[in-house]
Amino acid sequence: MGAAERFQGEGAAAERVVLCGPEGIATTGTVGQVTLPPQALGPIRTFCAEYTQGLEHAYTFTFYASLVALLLGAMMPGWPGKVVRRGEPALQVSPAD
Repeated sequence: MGAAERFQGEGAAAERVVLCGPEGIATTGTVGQVTLPPQALGPIRTFCAEYTQGLEHAYTFTFYASLVALLLGAMMPGWPGKVVRRGEPALQVSPAD
């Protein structure tokens, strides 16, 4: 019997814990019925601020990278205009001496 099956078999209900949300631990300072001490809330709030800032930087980078990819794709031949090919070079044949 696995740990998950044993956990469910004992009748324990898992509670969802949100760390950095509007109703998360960093905002409310509680986990279920337990109130965390202020010493524990400082690092949690610091983590949440840095985590959110990191996500913002990642999404900003991804947005600009997608714009660059779109511009490069627009410059590809065949789109949005018609492909213009070069003419074939004229062959010059010299007479055999």
